[in-house]
Amino acid sequence: SDFAFGLFDLDWDTFLQNMTGHVQRCPAVEHTGIASTVCGPESFTPDHKPLVGPQPGVRGLWQACGFNSMGMMLSGGIGREL
Repeated sequence: SDFAFGLFDLDWDTFLQNMTGHVQRCPAVEHTGIASTVCGPESFTPDHKPLVGPQPGVRGLWQACGFNSMGMMLSGGIGREL
């Protein structure tokens, strides 16, 4: 079974702990409701930093990975830097 793009069931207890803090920062969220949730696996590097730069030992191969959920937001800037 290939789980590469699978999802987990949402842990509502953990979600609601985070939601409580969010509502304190933005009270309007309390009344908007939740239309949908996505709970997928994320991978992290040991130091929680992305891997960016040339791949040692492989000429011409450059890495830009390990951004987790920040990848879409950072893609334009990291693409420019590479």
